[in-house]
Amino acid sequence: MRQKPTAEKLTARERIRRIAEIWFLREPLLFGIWMTHQLVASPHLQTIRVNHGQIEYNPCFIDALNPRELEQTLQFEATRILLRHPYSRRKQNAEQSYLASNITLQEYLHSSLPFPHAQDYFGDSAFNQQYFEFYYNKLEELSDTAHAAAWSKPAASSGNTPSSSTGDRE
Repeated sequence: MRQKPTAEKLTARERIRRIAEIWFLREPLLFGIWMTHQLVASPHLQTIRVNHGQIEYNPCFIDALNPRELEQTLQFEATRILLRHPYSRRKQNAEQSYLASNITLQEYLHSSLPFPHAQDYFGDSAFNQQYFEFYYNKLEELSDTAHAAAWSKPAASSGNTPSSSTGDRE
């Protein structure tokens, strides 16, 4: 009696490699960009990131993605490299830079990944399909406004000012 061949589970690296191989024919630009970076398993990361010529990924995160999610995730990272977000366009505030990059990529790639669209984040369609620096600057403005509001509330309600609320006494 013939046994069915068992489907061998691919490692995270093998799954990524297969998508890159498909890109060789179907998406040569993404393939070319992808091949400029070294792929490194980094279990200490939560997800995936591009950093200093490396694409670092958490194997458990990759394993949890279905094939479509994995391809879209890799497409996000390859496009991030292409647009130079983590390199020549890197900004001082890394968290806001990453969010601005994700919004920019979502605006143009329209993935099913759980990244925000500009209108969802900013509440206005005038922010749709802008560029990375635009989103970064808007996020900085929102942060500055929130920071100013946070400092003005305690000062107005308790008499504390930013300098007197640090615990230093004169």
